[in-house]
Amino acid sequence: MNAQAMISLDQSEDDRLWMLQKQLAHNGTGQALFHGHAAYNEFAKKMSCQVYPGHLYWKQERELGSGVTLRIHGLTSTLLSGRNGANDSRGSLYLSPLQTIDPSPNVVNLTICHHPPDWLIDGDDVEDMLNERAMFQVFGHKHRQRIHEAATYVRWSAGSVNPSHADKQFEPSYNIIELNVAGEGQERRIDVASHLYKYQPQPEGFQPIRKNDGQDVFRHWIPFPVEEACGVRTGAMVGAVTPETVKVQSTAPAPCTDAEAAMGDSKTRHLVDRFWDLDGSDRREIALGLGLITDEEINLPEPQRYGVALIRAAERGLLDQLEQLINERER
Repeated sequence: MNAQAMISLDQSEDDRLWMLQKQLAHNGTGQALFHGHAAYNEFAKKMSCQVYPGHLYWKQERELGSGVTLRIHGLTSTLLSGRNGANDSRGSLYLSPLQTIDPSPNVVNLTICHHPPDWLIDGDDVEDMLNERAMFQVFGHKHRQRIHEAATYVRWSAGSVNPSHADKQFEPSYNIIELNVAGEGQERRIDVASHLYKYQPQPEGFQPIRKNDGQDVFRHWIPFPVEEACGVRTGAMVGAVTPETVKVQSTAPAPCTDAEAAMGDSKTRHLVDRFWDLDGSDRREIALGLGLITDEEINLPEPQRYGVALIRAAERGLLDQLEQLINERER
């Protein structure tokens, strides 16, 4: 029985979570769970969006203005996907409590997840958690374009720009989402403008989906009063990637500054891109020289090996030194 089957066959949530942790903690089965993500990780590594044992989801931040930070979480719903080469069925996949969304003052959470909750074994728990902690939620998979605007969150179900002609309803579509901060103090809010477009063959082109009142933009707003700021994160650094270090992530409220999420700024994104453009030998020498990876981690897949290294550089305040070493090798 493979690792995916052992996790999916457990009946209780506690047993399923325990089995997932056990499989992730073993080097062989942990890597096996991510074998199907190899091509994705090669694509995603330059954007710091790769996933691997001990790092089941990624997060990045963008500034919205007026003291508000948008924290984007890329959740992984595909750990149990494609078991034994079979197609996935509704309610057969697993997100798990290991993929947490921690509330932080003045931080708006946005989640991106391929499979919607009804495709997850733990879908009810996931939906409750997201509705409480993620103001903005984006799902895919169904190719069924929908929007749901609630008092405290907005959920978009994405269509596909280029769906298969084998789909029951061939309907190319896409969304454009605008987020803006308005108001001050206790009156601060997030204004949301959602543009939903659907392809029509005659006359050919993408046309806006209209509301019942004829408006072609879905407008909504959510209160987001100013919150008291807190301190800088001082702990929870990435340890050595060994079986002993794959632990349950804390569900306690997160400190304000998250090293990994903060790497989403434009300067650091450019630095990461330059790092990946170096020769493999240069990447290895820099990472070992700065103590960002251990000798035991050399044999990890590159997206994992250097994903860990770059997060550690941010956590340890070594990004400036990293940039200097990259400059030397680019000359």
